[in-house]
Amino acid sequence: MIGSAMAWRRMLKIWLPGLLLLLVNLGVLSTYRLLFAGQTQMRSSRVERLSASLAELEEHRRALDEVMVRAEINRLRVEEFYGRWLSSEADRLTQVIAEVKRMAQAAGVKTSGFRYPDEALEELDLVRRSIVFSVEGSYKDLRRFVHALERSEQFLILDEIGLNETGGKSSDVRVRISVSTLFLTNLEGGKA
Repeated sequence: MIGSAMAWRRMLKIWLPGLLLLLVNLGVLSTYRLLFAGQTQMRSSRVERLSASLAELEEHRRALDEVMVRAEINRLRVEEFYGRWLSSEADRLTQVIAEVKRMAQAAGVKTSGFRYPDEALEELDLVRRSIVFSVEGSYKDLRRFVHALERSEQFLILDEIGLNETGGKSSDVRVRISVSTLFLTNLEGGKA
């Protein structure tokens, strides 16, 4: 045993620097764990908070993207509405009148006394054109005609239905109907 202790002392110059380096590294590691571990934990909790915030912001962005898509769809629908249903009076008035007369004939009612009063809706650049007429037929036929007006492909507004008098036959009814539609007044700067 004495011989091995002497061997350690003779080799002191070789193993002592390694031992000192080991002790310094243990001290640095302990200091790192004490000082920097708290910072690491703080940073990891900050990263978690930022990740949660990022997820929330991405959800808001997705919701805004959906709103933007819906707004674009609505804008296109409004353009289609104005282009198709609120075109100029010259483009659609004859079609609307012909459609009303065709529906009356298909429902089996007689029409008479057509008038076409209009009303300017200047703040909207629209004209409201009414078609006021009398219709005579059985109650069942009148219901069929009103149903056809309400389901028309044309943009029609059923404004008023008023009883006029009894028609020629005892089972016939005569009513006054007012239907209106809207037309654009300004198409690309000029009056329609």
